[in-house]
Amino acid sequence: MKDCRDTSQHIYLSELVVFKNNNLFKTINPQLKNTQFLSELDTGTYIFQYKTIFDTEEKTKLNISENKKYTLLLCVNYIDYSKNAFTTYIDQLKENESYSISIASDGCFHSTKDLIKIKREKNNYYINWGEKLKILTKENVLAIKYFEIELNHLLKGFCTTQDTYTISYKETKKIICDGSCNWKGAYYLHKQLFEK
Repeated sequence: MKDCRDTSQHIYLSELVVFKNNNLFKTINPQLKNTQFLSELDTGTYIFQYKTIFDTEEKTKLNISENKKYTLLLCVNYIDYSKNAFTTYIDQLKENESYSISIASDGCFHSTKDLIKIKREKNNYYINWGEKLKILTKENVLAIKYFEIELNHLLKGFCTTQDTYTISYKETKKIICDGSCNWKGAYYLHKQLFEK
């Protein structure tokens, strides 16, 4: 029941609702447990319903056809990008336009700042992240879209570390704060863009 991108993190579900053959079977409060064992499941079709760190509801189906051990991994950092109506900034860019994302992270023992600039020029997209500059592939552009969608759905959260994202595009500025210590969006985006 953890963030599927990072198995070292402990992100707990507040509630897990289990349906059997479309009827409510059980509600579980697995807080502070990242593994849950259910021994009373006999044959049938089960739906496991839970909320993600983006406050979206997700469902996972499990068909039990015989008496054996089944493992189900619930990704609490998942979001269905295809159901999202948010128009990303990278999709709004016209020729010779750019936007920036400023990232400030403040915690008990650290304070960092980073700046990302994304530009569209001659039908290509470019990213400048600190000292790194590159032309974006289609996969890179998609990773940035996903990053923006996730960022748009973040809940504030309460943690000792506060990450603040400031998106500047044309005359507009959008500020999003993440105090969850769960998302790590900038870390994963940097990894996808520069470490693959």
